[in-house]
Amino acid sequence: MAAVTVGQVALLGRLHVPRAVTGVHTVKKRQSSTNLANVPRGRGGRSSFSGHVVTVFGASGFIGPKLVNRFGKNGSKIIIPYRNDPYRVQHLKLASDLGQIQFLPFHLQEEDTIRKALQYSDTVINVINKDHPTKCFTLEDVHVTGARTIARLCREEGVTNLVHFSHLLASPEPKQLFSSEGTEYLRAKYEGELAVREEFPDAIVFRPSVMYGSSDRFLRRYIFLGQGKRSEYKVRFWKGGKETIKMPLFGSDVVDGVMAALERPESRGQTYEAYGPDSFYMVDLIKFFNFCLRRNLDGVEDYRQIDLLKMKHVDPYNPFSSYKFQNLYTLEQESLSEKPTGLPSLEDLGVKLTKIQDRARYELKPARVDNYYDEQLGQFADCADPPTVAEVESSKGKPPPDFNVFGARM
Repeated sequence: MAAVTVGQVALLGRLHVPRAVTGVHTVKKRQSSTNLANVPRGRGGRSSFSGHVVTVFGASGFIGPKLVNRFGKNGSKIIIPYRNDPYRVQHLKLASDLGQIQFLPFHLQEEDTIRKALQYSDTVINVINKDHPTKCFTLEDVHVTGARTIARLCREEGVTNLVHFSHLLASPEPKQLFSSEGTEYLRAKYEGELAVREEFPDAIVFRPSVMYGSSDRFLRRYIFLGQGKRSEYKVRFWKGGKETIKMPLFGSDVVDGVMAALERPESRGQTYEAYGPDSFYMVDLIKFFNFCLRRNLDGVEDYRQIDLLKMKHVDPYNPFSSYKFQNLYTLEQESLSEKPTGLPSLEDLGVKLTKIQDRARYELKPARVDNYYDEQLGQFADCADPPTVAEVESSKGKPPPDFNVFGARM
């Protein structure tokens, strides 16, 4: 027990002294055999230590908790930097045994705090993401300057593995549909990839598509739009959702890909495109979500000019605003079609992808209308799976299948 205490003190209790000589920063060489904190112990699992120390930037987001839970399951010591209220991240302490997860306040523009968070880590995950500028940070500050700083400090501190998250639609010249605000985010994501590659050439970059799962913003948006509505209502989407193709990705599949990439030395320096197994038109997904929710959807229509004006002049992040799930910054991202470019995918890492039609029913179940009715009584019919893009294209010219109010094919 005394050795464990010494290891924990050696991990986070020591003061960091910058190793600078005439302004040139030397790269630190890790020697785990001489550091008690890096000696594996235990049988494996959450109540043991695997010998790996992992720092997760952005652990309070959508993917962050899933990564923390997976590393905690493997017995890794986890460092979670945070800049908001400590109560926003304290629930992550349950992902591992007592003392295995350490919380450290940091600021993205203060290098000393970042260096302190990763100076003992051999693996660093950067999942910091913001799709709109704030009072303190611009999109360039977060996705370009901040990503470059983390990558550079990882190289200087001798970090072995760096995983950086980008976006499937990241491009130097993204397609513009509504305004330049949304394309600014995708352009910053692309420039952030280049910055990370320049500072840390062996970094592993993931480009995920739209993701869903627990506490996501994809399924939850459609729960919010029709919340409390019993009569028929309409959902608005660009071009009625008939020209937008999405490849929804289950969040846990991305985590499987990260763990598989870290176990493969040949993955260093690679860029992986993470997307779901099937492609869907958004109009079919929206209908499927409402059928799962047992709501009376009247149809999917294009945006009106007044809708765009409201998104421009109404604060989208006001908790009482009906546009908190949709604004000019996210409008471009959700309206652009997702298409792979041929880079290695999650399937190349051996990940078995989850289909959204198999998972959405479970994720949407708590928000269903008349949820107190027993399913086994047959009060409501089961909704059919949404047609994929290939099925829609092959059935052109044929009459579409009829759906009743709850989505069962007649």
